[in-house]
Amino acid sequence: MKGMESMDYDNAIALFKRKNVAYTEMTSEQTQVYMRDWISQFVPADKYQKALDIHCFSSDDICGYLWHVFSFEILMSLSGAEADEAYRNVKRVDCILFLSCDEIAFKVSMGSLIDIEDLAVLYDVLLTDADFRWTYTKTHEIQCGPYFYSKSL
Repeated sequence: MKGMESMDYDNAIALFKRKNVAYTEMTSEQTQVYMRDWISQFVPADKYQKALDIHCFSSDDICGYLWHVFSFEILMSLSGAEADEAYRNVKRVDCILFLSCDEIAFKVSMGSLIDIEDLAVLYDVLLTDADFRWTYTKTHEIQCGPYFYSKSL
């Protein structure tokens, strides 16, 4: 995708370098697996069809804005300042940073070095711990999010 959101890749790399965060870019196949895993870990089975119907993702080629499961209340989460506060307080070590518009993901070590302010330079991003215990997303829509969901909430 071209435009403002395509800058996310360069901004993410610059962020990692500036913060001295170790990262590995995931392959397209690994990113697709991550997206499928995210869906299976966070979207309740009884709401999967509803999530498909409102285009949070598609069943054949996982794409779209996964955060729509929060904006359409498929999954109840914290939002706004509460989401930011929960993100600040959650343990962040090994994480996956997903650039929604570009459908590119990175494995990130020392996720604790990535602050809310750092994420502000990214257009549309999803961050999840490696074990899918929690997820945080900053959307490109001012009226939506940010969102934070933890399985321990």
